[in-house]
Amino acid sequence: MDKLESLRPQILLSVQRALLGEISASLRGITCEWDETKITINCYFDGDPSETNQESMDDVASEVTADFPNHCVEVEY
Repeated sequence: MDKLESLRPQILLSVQRALLGEISASLRGITCEWDETKITINCYFDGDPSETNQESMDDVASEVTADFPNHCVEVEY
């Protein structure tokens, strides 16, 4: 198993934990992808995300960044 594959459970659990309390009624889905330096969280909302939704997803990114300080964490809508 290579290093990126070994990160899979850690990243998925980190994102799952960070999402606790941050899910709104308009959120339709979340995916994430990663490489050696970056973690991208893809958010799918019913329509454009509100400012509150964007702030919630920024909070999620901050939580994941705390778990992976050597990675750049980005949110895409």
